[in-house]
Amino acid sequence: MAPEIDSAVLVGFPAAERYLGLDGHPSEIYVRTVNNPWVGGLVAALLTGALAGLLPAIGAARLSPTQALLTV
Repeated sequence: MAPEIDSAVLVGFPAAERYLGLDGHPSEIYVRTVNNPWVGGLVAALLTGALAGLLPAIGAARLSPTQALLTV
């Protein structure tokens, strides 16, 4: 995702201040991720869809037909 990471090195703040002239603020911040959008996204979509469909259905199943028609 970021090819410059292959030639980068992690340096602690004290060493960066002493040897590299760090002013207290990092120049770049990288976040480590896994590039697999179908797994997490698919699971989240399925769970959201299941809950969005099941919760109203469960609530409606508890009503009598007469009460259900009155709420329309």
